[in-house]
Amino acid sequence: MSINAVPGWLSGFDDVMAVLAPRFSRVEPRRQFDERIPEPGPPPHIHPGGLGLAPGRRQDLGVGIDADDLRAGLDPTEQQRQRPGTAPDINGRAMGPGLEQIARGWPAVRRAARCGNIGLMDLQGAVSFMTTHARVLDRRRLLFLLGDASQAAVLAALDAYANPDGGYGWALEPDQRSATSQPVGAMHALQILADIRDTDSSRPIALCDWLARHARPDGGMPFGLPFSDTAGSAGHWVTADPAQSSLQMTTQLAAQANRLARHRTDVAEHPWLPAATSYCLDAIDRIEETLHAYELMFSIQFLDTVADRIPRARPMLDRLTTHVVGDGPTPVTNGAEGEALHLLDFTPYADAPSRESFTAAAVEADLARLAAQQKPDGDWTVDYTMFSPAAALEWRGAATVQAVSILRGATR
Repeated sequence: MSINAVPGWLSGFDDVMAVLAPRFSRVEPRRQFDERIPEPGPPPHIHPGGLGLAPGRRQDLGVGIDADDLRAGLDPTEQQRQRPGTAPDINGRAMGPGLEQIARGWPAVRRAARCGNIGLMDLQGAVSFMTTHARVLDRRRLLFLLGDASQAAVLAALDAYANPDGGYGWALEPDQRSATSQPVGAMHALQILADIRDTDSSRPIALCDWLARHARPDGGMPFGLPFSDTAGSAGHWVTADPAQSSLQMTTQLAAQANRLARHRTDVAEHPWLPAATSYCLDAIDRIEETLHAYELMFSIQFLDTVADRIPRARPMLDRLTTHVVGDGPTPVTNGAEGEALHLLDFTPYADAPSRESFTAAAVEADLARLAAQQKPDGDWTVDYTMFSPAAALEWRGAATVQAVSILRGATR
């Protein structure tokens, strides 16, 4: 074929660019970043990255809106022009309705992404932002969520952050830029493996083996491990104590592993996970003082994954949820100015037991808050301190995947 020949699936390129080009000119001004490593201070608290995707490969485009709902809103001429499956996606197969309809810039997309009082979610804008700015991993996570990327495509992107020892590094955690395998890298990897329901690959067991080698004798995991390539990393990673078990780190690791264990017996029976689960339950049971906001969040998310099968977990969960502000922000002590957590940060999954502790009105109000926080560029962002321009952009991509996931009703 001539190099000047245009494949048939690109014949509508001008139409696509006419829709997407205006969005490219609305990128927010570059922020100022504090690239200094902070002096050691209060106990470190990491921030929630992308905390979960809806399972499966649904073809709906908005909150409770599917392709047929959108197609029904088009006039007959536009209906005829939409031919799902005519353009290849990243896997070399035909696009599903989810991405093709967004890529064509349907006028109905923004109207259709409304459900009840949740508000407007501009999925076309979210896809445009991710295409323009996000790392490949988060782009594929969003496409998987929309039904337009395979599990294999997400795993291939995740493998770029893997190390031969079975762990994960290479800035999988945006504020931890080291190439070395780290507990926080393991957490993000487990989250992604659980999100896509990886039931077949060897990655989860290799990762559990890595975690077992670095766990403390009490079953807990240290907040971080030593590393020398510290450029661009937040100070709380540089100064982490490798000899001390961290409740904050262990709860988030055990939460994501227990999510995956619901679908994999080999993960559920791996020696590392029962030991980590027991450490978390014992540590939470001993708590008498008020937890830091991030420790509280990760502890609730952990308990949500075991409360339906471990009897002593449910009373702990009911006790901890009383510390969550249901109708407003929960401030983050020693955080950035204005940094706070919200109800859906604590209970991001629609089927989580912790949701029962809050009224339907409170959940609906926080869904509306989340939808309203979408930026003009189509993305969501975070309110905590970021330590490099690269990390800031990567967090925006991760936060966008997380927001779309929650607004679409992600489950454990």
